[in-house]
Amino acid sequence: MQLTCYHVCKNEGSPEFIKKNAPFISKGANRWLGEGAYLWTDSDMWARFWNKTAYDSLGIIIKFMVDIPDEEVLDLVGNVKQQIEFYEAWYDVSKKLKRNIKNISAYIMFLRELNEDDGESFTYAAIRAKDNPRIDLNKEFSVKKINFIPKKLHEDNDSVPYSTFMERHQICVFPEFKARYVRFEKFTYPSTFGYTVTREGVR
Repeated sequence: MQLTCYHVCKNEGSPEFIKKNAPFISKGANRWLGEGAYLWTDSDMWARFWNKTAYDSLGIIIKFMVDIPDEEVLDLVGNVKQQIEFYEAWYDVSKKLKRNIKNISAYIMFLRELNEDDGESFTYAAIRAKDNPRIDLNKEFSVKKINFIPKKLHEDNDSVPYSTFMERHQICVFPEFKARYVRFEKFTYPSTFGYTVTREGVR
């Protein structure tokens, strides 16, 4: 799986330091796919959104290439078979433990802890997933939807089938695989970050 990705970080340290260490490992409480390097995939749209909301547009946006063998990616965006297997395994584990593991992050961290002991519970290098935030057609940064058919042709107007666009796709690369599969491309925001500005222009 080859993906063009974008990472957002604080504007702290020299360009050389950021280039060497980014993408940075997320260790916060809201790491929704577990501990790892988080990157927005395919477009910088959601990276710009995150920079605006999390860093007041003062952060750095960096373009990376992520190249991971397909069998090492748990793809919860583009692989329905893996979606089914993931959900069924989550349900079975919750049942065996006699407690509901209520979120994806907790389940992934549980599996990775098991994998440290047995080496086979969770062998993936990364997870690709999306969330489903509120849809707002009037905002620049929002998931959009278009109905497949007119409402009048559907028996229940409240459940007309639709497709979503501009979805929030991310890939989380686990720390031990970052150096192997993630490659720096360039700084994309601010446009002059990492360059020297002279009278002749930017170099």
